[in-house]
Amino acid sequence: MTTINRDSLRKLGSRRFATVPGMEDTGHEFRVRSLSELESSELLQSWQIDEDGTPDAAKRPLLRARLVQLCLVDDEGEPLFGTGSGEFPASELDDILALDSRITQRVGDFLFEHLGMIGKTKIDIEETVKN
Repeated sequence: MTTINRDSLRKLGSRRFATVPGMEDTGHEFRVRSLSELESSELLQSWQIDEDGTPDAAKRPLLRARLVQLCLVDDEGEPLFGTGSGEFPASELDDILALDSRITQRVGDFLFEHLGMIGKTKIDIEETVKN
């Protein structure tokens, strides 16, 4: 194994894509993408209410829906939601929140692991935000 260099690090830094397991019963494949460090940091920062990292408990239920909005992609790796110019309207969260919770929970829980935010299916938002 060799020590990482800048070029190798950049190659590792490109988006990762994955298929959410356990969705076969829907008749569809659910593909997701990773977030950049900037996107991840901005997302987690938006769930804090003060500088010491205290999470906004009222926003907690929306985090999973926001992850689905940002990370669910089509066959070409393009987000299913958003304007195409990198903007994700808040009104889309209502559409996601209206979906069957089994779908959003499975996809959302997989995303927490895929994004390296927490361990498998253990949703501990306070710890995620504090880190």
